[in-house]
Amino acid sequence: MLDHALHPQQDLFDKLLMVLWALWKNRNNKLWNDSCQTANDLVLGSMTWLEEFEKARKLEKQPKQARNGKTWKPALHGKWKLNVDGSFLPHSTKGGVGGVLRDSSGHFKAGFVLQTSYAASAKHVELMAIKEGLELLRNLLARNVILETDCLEATQDIRNYNHERVVEGRLIDDIKATECILYVLEFDLSAPLKAFL
Repeated sequence: MLDHALHPQQDLFDKLLMVLWALWKNRNNKLWNDSCQTANDLVLGSMTWLEEFEKARKLEKQPKQARNGKTWKPALHGKWKLNVDGSFLPHSTKGGVGGVLRDSSGHFKAGFVLQTSYAASAKHVELMAIKEGLELLRNLLARNVILETDCLEATQDIRNYNHERVVEGRLIDDIKATECILYVLEFDLSAPLKAFL
């Protein structure tokens, strides 16, 4: 019995620590705020906190997955990857764009985030994110970069040579002008959401 007390199982030890922490917190509340919990509330509250903590810890250990079930992967050795995204509120026409540039080891290199005063659609704001991402790459003089977006329609419109019929034609012109400065923007047809710079 002494051995069980000196070397408790991990889950029992976790519960003991949570109850001790709750007792300490309850003591401080009584001392400083003149309020305290009943013993039943104290134990139930600490067990609930432990359960929530364990759930959160399990979620952290799981690989992060996108909505489509795919996980983010860094670029191949010697390349960098710029992930861009945009969002907007249709009822207010406001939105935001952002991007993260990482090396082939997944280490952060640069990023951007901007609020947009006008966005007509989800595709429009995604195109703005691509444009701002290309501007970031141009300012950094970055080469050998993969640009990744989750908007297939935007990448198809950029590829389309006859984009004058597209509402965002001028924005696509700006993107194509920036891509010329960066020399080339090639799309990997096997992975249509990626662009190689």
